[in-house]
Amino acid sequence: MYLTGEGDVIDEKHALDLFYAAAEQKFSSAQLILGSLYETGKSVPQNYEQAANWFMEAAQQGNASAQYHLAMLYSDGRGLSRDDEKATYWLNQSAAHGLSSAQFQLGRHYLYGIGVPVDMVRGYQYLIQASVSVSHKSLNSRDLVASGLTVEQIGEIQDDTRNWRAKF
Repeated sequence: MYLTGEGDVIDEKHALDLFYAAAEQKFSSAQLILGSLYETGKSVPQNYEQAANWFMEAAQQGNASAQYHLAMLYSDGRGLSRDDEKATYWLNQSAAHGLSSAQFQLGRHYLYGIGVPVDMVRGYQYLIQASVSVSHKSLNSRDLVASGLTVEQIGEIQDDTRNWRAKF
């Protein structure tokens, strides 16, 4: 509220004090917010290393959004040394929580061999999972990838996807 002005009062310093206090008490949502603020430079000077530190704190507690943001920092080499294997690891953690953005990016990693060996079938599976969640971008990519798969591979993926949907 103090950061966005909900309730007519904007007090960024007070908002940051509250976020820091909550983050130090291991509240992962506050750690995620601080990471985002440092990543974007909103209300604090932009600092990718600080962003990575806060995202790491939240990611290690299982915060899917923090896991995704941390993966993207590893992928881009912002605030951390570029490390495709670590990026893939954190995308996998986030995708396991059902975050469609992570599923889409993880699909790309498998399709192009970013931090993992190329695996068209697995890449396609992650794109399907992402498209089931929402993303039109994933649907378009899914159609492009399908043209590089055999009929048997597509059938196998469709069977696996039916099983995956049945779990939910």
